[in-house]
Amino acid sequence: MATAFVSSLALMTYSEFALITTGAVVNANLLPEEWKSIISLAVAGSLAIAAPLNRYSHRLFSWAEPVLIRFERKSGHPDRLPESFDASEWLVVGMGRTGITAYQMLHSHEKRVMGLDADPTVLEILLAKGKRVVYGDAEDTELWGRLPLERIKGVILTVPGFEVRCAAISQLRKRGFTGQIGTICYYSEEKQELTRLGANLTIHPLVEAGNQLIKQILVNDQD
Repeated sequence: MATAFVSSLALMTYSEFALITTGAVVNANLLPEEWKSIISLAVAGSLAIAAPLNRYSHRLFSWAEPVLIRFERKSGHPDRLPESFDASEWLVVGMGRTGITAYQMLHSHEKRVMGLDADPTVLEILLAKGKRVVYGDAEDTELWGRLPLERIKGVILTVPGFEVRCAAISQLRKRGFTGQIGTICYYSEEKQELTRLGANLTIHPLVEAGNQLIKQILVNDQD
């Protein structure tokens, strides 16, 4: 439901193609010239309204969820989460470059880890490589209430969306999860907010990459 809500907000604007179509119709003398201005204002207005709504879409859904949930059809979902993660003790949410690196690092330290991602293609590739991954849409706020966390010691959030990471941490802590939460951040303001919500560790991927690069260079220079 959360995905549908966010998608609806993203699609509520008038497309710029409306301007192109209107221009063609006006040039064909099928509409008066003033319709160009009318449609331009409508497109600009819809974008102005949609911008803040999309910026806080996940917070808006959390507020509206108690009402919207009443309209959800009660049926099984083909990508339903398993009832347990077996013996897994760590979750990596978002199996992009940062996520897969975190997964492999945990695995190399003999930690029992499970990956979650919302891209079926990514899941198919990782499953073919023997990785333990399941479907999980981080943008779906309902996900955090359904995760089987009984054995989980830590959650690693590598999804790019700041609001998504904030919502995830907030939902996990509200649920009573006391394990470790590690996440990425790109600005100091993000780090402060993520920490306030309950993240134990935040890193900037590009800063960390730079630190590791210099460490390796200095080690080679000593040789």
